[in-house]
Amino acid sequence: MMNPLAIELYRAYGHDLATTPLPFNVNNQHMNGGVAVDIWNESSLSGCFAIGEVAGTHGVTRPGGAALNAGQVGGLRAAEHIAARHHAQPAPDVPGQAIAQVAESIGLITAALERSEGLEVAEVRRDIQARMSDDAGFLCRVVDVPPARAAATALRERIWRTGFAVRRAAVVVDVFRWRHLALASEAVLVALDHYIAQGGGSRGARALLASDGAWVPVDRQGPVEVWRFRAENQELRAHKLIVQWSGEGFTITARALRGLDDLQGIYFEKNWPAYLTGQIHHGGFTH
Repeated sequence: MMNPLAIELYRAYGHDLATTPLPFNVNNQHMNGGVAVDIWNESSLSGCFAIGEVAGTHGVTRPGGAALNAGQVGGLRAAEHIAARHHAQPAPDVPGQAIAQVAESIGLITAALERSEGLEVAEVRRDIQARMSDDAGFLCRVVDVPPARAAATALRERIWRTGFAVRRAAVVVDVFRWRHLALASEAVLVALDHYIAQGGGSRGARALLASDGAWVPVDRQGPVEVWRFRAENQELRAHKLIVQWSGEGFTITARALRGLDDLQGIYFEKNWPAYLTGQIHHGGFTH
């Protein structure tokens, strides 16, 4: 039931919910996954930290309040780790390391501004958004995923091959934004396709609709066959999927989840000396 004050607010702006229902749609808040990080929120790229919903720390059953706290704690831990490990290290040769990447970025900008014919940002945006909504949304038909994955790969290859054309320097940031989102959408579909191929079922962000599904929702008029869906494959809970960019495509590996330590062997004083001496920050990665 809606908050009465919300109902009055809509009425004040000319929309009476008592006579005209409010249309709505469902959107993914987050993907229950993200950048793989260690216990300090550092990614596999040394010195690059991911915090909050971008980090792959939000499990499928984690409530919103706990996820918010995890982001806040992750930020604090990352800051402490950076201060302890990276601040004391010699400054990296940033110009030497970055010169190739900067040159590549400048080249993309220059080419986009000078190109008379190329991909339009709006066209690519519509393509990606439609595909992710239609084929990778919260109601997802398994038969649609493989062709959607192929289309995402084809779009990314087309972007790499043809490039964008922009008319104004002010919007050149969209060249990078939609190059990256083309990669991200392909990565999601690659992972989803792999998950389904391994026998994955409905879980978390998606109900996987399939003709071979064992479950059928029921409304007041009876079974709704069009929404028949696969149940979750509980055996797949023991692993997480690691999606990596190889330079020419994505690879996927299944990694066993880190086991829970024996709670009887965890106590405050156990790690306190390592914390005081700073040795706690030199234990290596635990992805």
